Amino acid sequence: VEGEEGEYSVRKEQLTRGTTWKSAASISPEEDRIAFAMGDANAMNIYTMAIGGERGEPEQITFFESFSDFPVWSPNGREIAFLSNQGGVFRVWRVGAKGGAPEPFEESSASLSGDDLAWAPGPNILYRSRSTELNNFMLLDPLSGSERPLLLDPQPGYVFEPVWAPDGKRIALFYNILEGNRQTMRAWVISLDDGSMSMLCDEVAYPISWSDDGRWIYIGKFDFGQSGKWATVFRVPSTGGDPEKYIQLPFDEGIDGGRITMTPDGRKLVYSKVETQTDIWIVEHFDPEVD
Repeated sequence: VEGEEGEYSVRKEQLTRGTTWKSAASISPEEDRIAFAMGDANAMNIYTMAIGGERGEPEQITFFESFSDFPVWSPNGREIAFLSNQGGVFRVWRVGAKGGAPEPFEESSASLSGDDLAWAPGPNILYRSRSTELNNFMLLDPLSGSERPLLLDPQPGYVFEPVWAPDGKRIALFYNILEGNRQTMRAWVISLDDGSMSMLCDEVAYPISWSDDGRWIYIGKFDFGQSGKWATVFRVPSTGGDPEKYIQLPFDEGIDGGRITMTPDGRKLVYSKVETQTDIWIVEHFDPEVD
């Protein structure tokens, strides 16, 4: 994203290639690398890759024969947290950003909903525990391994897409509150000081990132008419208000929802876009009488 405020333009660049599945890219706090998962139906592992300049090839930093996904960076950029079912149960794990021996948070019991894993710039790892179903998150202290619920009085419904404010004291998230037959699907801001909630905007939208000064929250608006696809990033004052268009992404058909990572200055945005490739094969010289 380039240009002055109100006159932004977009330059897109493909970071990875190939036919293996890649998902859940996140940008490092230094904004010079991404972490993502790559693999197939048999195993997924965590990789990092430089962005900008001479990127080189992805560097594998976990080597499990299991399913690992949804990496997020620590605030100092030295560690990466992720979800893995290594050992048979999904837990939150962490590994050095340059590799090393991965370590599980033994007390964690994660639900496989990785778009709900968050860390930088907050002090704690946010994740969805199996014990909270869909209507809460756990705040996991990476130093002690202790955890506590985010919402002290969760309402019926479900919450998704948490993103930390730069001050580490607020969290924006999507909250679908159920009140009888009525659903209120909105983005909210949660204060960790007193647990209070304030509606961000009167739109069906989910947060992408906060601005570096904490004044704005970037959002994607859910378009039911396009099967959940969207191609416009908006921004809203973090104190609440009306969304204003920030940037149009260069995909006419839109992109699917899911994790989208944006740098606090609003200049870099990384996401996964699914592309389907098919091949045609011809089989010759076979005997139809042989099974």
